[in-house]
Amino acid sequence: DVRVKVTPDLKTKGDGALLFVDLGAGAGGGLGGSALSQVLGQVGRGEAPDVDSAALKAAFVATQRLLAGGLLTAGHDRSDGGLLVAVLEMAFAGRCGVSL
Repeated sequence: DVRVKVTPDLKTKGDGALLFVDLGAGAGGGLGGSALSQVLGQVGRGEAPDVDSAALKAAFVATQRLLAGGLLTAGHDRSDGGLLVAVLEMAFAGRCGVSL
């Protein structure tokens, strides 16, 4: 159902947890299109990690279950600048703080 969605802003009602799903299987050095690469003038020099199609499917199915259960309230990718930048962007959008 395309009407079931989340936005990237962190929600402040109740307790919550941040979940990190690593679809790159821990591949290091995949910063070819990151904000850091842009600042350093190195866009496109990194390589995209291979993605395990079975893991991608499992992550998709799990995400759909969380959405259907109303357990997923926000979502963000980590492509621009990595995990810390993604968390900060979510906090900024939600106008809230975060403790890591």
